[in-house]
Amino acid sequence: MVRLSAANVVVTSSFCVGRFSPLRSQEVKFSNVSITSAYESHAFMNALKPLGKLSRVFAILSTSETASPTSDNDSVIDSIKKEIQDNSRRIRDHSSSMDPEAFLDLANQVVKLKMFPYFDIAHCVLCALHVREDLGAGAHAFSRKHPMSCWLSTMLVVFAGGMLCNGLLGEPILAPLKNTGQLVVATVVWYVVFYTPFDIGYKAAKFLPIKLVCAAMKEVYRCKKVYDGVSHAAKLYPNAYIIMILIGTLKGNGAGFTKLFERLIRGVWTPTAMEFMQPSFPTKACIVASIIFVLDKKTDIISAPHALVYFGIVIFFVYFKLSSVLLGIHDPFVPFENLFCALFLGGIWDSLAKLLGRGGNKDEKVDAKKKD
Repeated sequence: MVRLSAANVVVTSSFCVGRFSPLRSQEVKFSNVSITSAYESHAFMNALKPLGKLSRVFAILSTSETASPTSDNDSVIDSIKKEIQDNSRRIRDHSSSMDPEAFLDLANQVVKLKMFPYFDIAHCVLCALHVREDLGAGAHAFSRKHPMSCWLSTMLVVFAGGMLCNGLLGEPILAPLKNTGQLVVATVVWYVVFYTPFDIGYKAAKFLPIKLVCAAMKEVYRCKKVYDGVSHAAKLYPNAYIIMILIGTLKGNGAGFTKLFERLIRGVWTPTAMEFMQPSFPTKACIVASIIFVLDKKTDIISAPHALVYFGIVIFFVYFKLSSVLLGIHDPFVPFENLFCALFLGGIWDSLAKLLGRGGNKDEKVDAKKKD
């Protein structure tokens, strides 16, 4: 005999709605069956089908405690138990992978990440690698013969964004160097990449797994710099959207804009190496990120939480950086740029003018032959 009591069953009005967030971390006990649900969704309603059987169970539970259910009632209850168990298992699997609260918590954690020292180290490693690879085959000899020039050019690449932005905003250009901890970290990384015996430091930094980790961490660092640049410019010029975008872009990829001067420190003059003439993908990505941050900060166009916007940009940076390293996808903006130039910057009209001009020349040649 099975004794069923309505006092032993938790029945709430939440069973009748499509979203069951109030039931999170609660236990629903039904005849020794325990269901612990984590942020249930609409799929939970499948556990209560068919409604005819459910209404019959509720009718049984509403009877007195001394009532004994028949064999038919037992079979109905057992079938409902099985359905609830199967559906609750699917709900837990579904909610564990689609929990929006967990995703938002992760985004908040990314926003609150501290950059020093690990992300700074990754940034300095890639900056030192950039300088060494830019020196080419003569990097070893140059670093031994001109250590001061090598150090200055590396420090300029590491702190380029802050120096450029400070100069444009009327603040001390050398202010980024006041952080002794960051300066020491950058110097140690520079020494390891250029001067360790048998180039162990350089080879370790070039090792693909290490390089991938550093590249991903630097993109997180880049997103932080872009957001800091936009926020700082917004405080000084609250309504100057262009200045916010400019400062955010320079803060995120300052090394690209100081390449000419950084090479000049090493005695190389390359006037064509201007980022404005041939912007790289990091510059374009920083422009897009700055625009999104400005829209998020100053307008109501983006209604998503700031943490989700920030996290989305981080994913965008990391994804395309890893795609560049692993798959060779260096600039995904090129197709869109070609289309934009063709439509709005004279591409179609130039092609049409060439076609019409060639047609005119052919007609003139045909007329000249006829006259002859």
